[in-house]
Amino acid sequence: MINNHLDKLQEDLIKQLYAVEEKENSKIRQLLSKLEKKEKEISDKQRNIVNIKQHATDLQLFLSIKQIEEDVSSKDDILNSLVQDENLKNHSLEYKLYTAIQNTISDINSFRDIHIEEKPCEIVLNDRTVFTYYTESLVKVFSNEGLKEFQVKMPCNVYDIAYSSEDNTLAVTSGKSDKRCITIIDVEKKHIKKIISLDSITFGIALRENELIYSGYNKGIRMINLYDESISDIVQDRMPIECYIATVGNKIYHTNHVTNTVTCYDQQGKLQWTFHNESVL
Repeated sequence: MINNHLDKLQEDLIKQLYAVEEKENSKIRQLLSKLEKKEKEISDKQRNIVNIKQHATDLQLFLSIKQIEEDVSSKDDILNSLVQDENLKNHSLEYKLYTAIQNTISDINSFRDIHIEEKPCEIVLNDRTVFTYYTESLVKVFSNEGLKEFQVKMPCNVYDIAYSSEDNTLAVTSGKSDKRCITIIDVEKKHIKKIISLDSITFGIALRENELIYSGYNKGIRMINLYDESISDIVQDRMPIECYIATVGNKIYHTNHVTNTVTCYDQQGKLQWTFHNESVL
């Protein structure tokens, strides 16, 4: 939407520039036409003077010179008027940037100082450690000795991860990826078992028995039943991006980096308490 608006502004600006340029070109063409006409008239007078000098009598020369003086005087007045006219002044095309826009651009320039630091999410299994690599769309599994056992190329970006010991699988969320899903990886077979498509982007995820609980951005906190893949809402409040979830017993803990809080809900989504500390979160 922002790009479309900027494209429209650019298109309007180009149209204005073309209109101003065409107007000035028209003035220049009119001025050149006037000057060419006067140049032709002066050339004609010069030829007449040569002819008069060669063929006219003294009286004819005197009378002709008086007429030429009057003509030259009138032409001089015309040339002076052209010189004084705005059309003969130097024109330059320029643009003026509104102060508000200039301030905005100054603010945008500060974006150059922003850098992105990628930190892979990790989960520790009994004898392995699993990492997600967001921009590389990879899940890598390492032994306790730090040796890479295998990796799985994912169909989208990856964000958070949860492990199910019941069937030895990993559930991986897709973060801000265009492909909105949770991908299930079979650890034993070292490949993707299935992909569960969703209608929202997903970030933090946790396992509780046979249910996956995840932070679904504008869909709030949601739960997927792994048996039939049915989805139910736990908390319907809109959540920011990049939130994490943990479960302990029948309690759900949800982080919020925008408000610097950790919020506790029961399994029905009822608020229990909120912890707030800007220096910690």
